[in-house]
Amino acid sequence: MQLQAAGYGFVSFNQNNGNFLYTTYKVRKNDTVIVQFPDANGVSVCCKKLEINKCPLKQFAIPVSDELFGKPVYVYQVQEIKNIGDSLPFIGVASIGMSVRVNQITPNFLEMSRKHQRITLKTCISSEGLHLTGFDRARKISELYYSFGYEVENPTCK
Repeated sequence: MQLQAAGYGFVSFNQNNGNFLYTTYKVRKNDTVIVQFPDANGVSVCCKKLEINKCPLKQFAIPVSDELFGKPVYVYQVQEIKNIGDSLPFIGVASIGMSVRVNQITPNFLEMSRKHQRITLKTCISSEGLHLTGFDRARKISELYYSFGYEVENPTCK
């Protein structure tokens, strides 16, 4: 039996606009969602398990796109994480699937694993948004882009 690939995407926490998961992966009934969240200084730390509404929302202005394959992006509402109000708004990485383990190497570098499957996730900031690139070994398998809607002063993408 072949395992269905685990999914990943962006999680966004914002007191004014709500908390959302953006992914090209269709969340299934028994999937677990594990997310980065901000520490007291606003730095990404790992990990918290979240409950989500497993039905995608229908929105017209989605800030996330699939830059590699052009797949549709699904939006799911996620629960609020307590005691992170001073670090909002915040965008982090989410891991989705059954029996998925996540290891944060640095705030911008995570590893997801499940049985014999291992995916490396890297984030960087470009001039106008956040990139999330997935690798299976050295092969690029995905790239999601979260548009900020404004110019960034110090991009980190190379």
